[in-house]
Amino acid sequence: MSKKNKIIWIVLLLIIEVAILFWIQGRYRTILAEGIAYQTPASVDIYEDFTNKNYLDVNIPVTSAVWMGKQLPEMGTLIYLTPDKDVEGMLFIKQATKDKPDGEYIEAKVLGYKEGRVLFDFPTVRVYLTEKQFQKLAKLELTEHIQVRDGKAKKVTTDGKGKIHVIIRIHEGNVAIESLLYNGTPLDSAYTMVGNDDYVIPAGEK
Repeated sequence: MSKKNKIIWIVLLLIIEVAILFWIQGRYRTILAEGIAYQTPASVDIYEDFTNKNYLDVNIPVTSAVWMGKQLPEMGTLIYLTPDKDVEGMLFIKQATKDKPDGEYIEAKVLGYKEGRVLFDFPTVRVYLTEKQFQKLAKLELTEHIQVRDGKAKKVTTDGKGKIHVIIRIHEGNVAIESLLYNGTPLDSAYTMVGNDDYVIPAGEK
């Protein structure tokens, strides 16, 4: 291949990559603008490196649903999840089907089965944050865990010191994370870190 042809191929590949990025960003904005909002608990990997990032990967514990169908789908098959809200207003999956339901739905792929339930990965895990939002919560605040002793069960469990939730948007089978809540408060209204990680002042009291 001549040098000229190589340059042409490189330029074409760059154009394709840019087009894909614009398409992804456009779809993301559409989901946020037109999608239905749901809230769900989440957690952050305590070993994740937050350095030089504009996003967090969160773990969303919505990974199974009752399968509505006579035959179980094959592994890797596309299925449709019907979202709903529980008594606390949190997201839960009402059912999973092989046919697209009326109303809102989430597209996912089958990972396995357990006791009449189909297993899947939640289709999105990434929440994008601004530099200012990252400054609101240091790594220690997001990942600090405490040990809690259960007297009845006679065991010690480890739980997050702060409660993390995310607001997601669902639109035409696609899901995007809109925002992250810390102890029920949006990051922009949460805590401002001052000095060491273990010293915080509520925003507006500095």
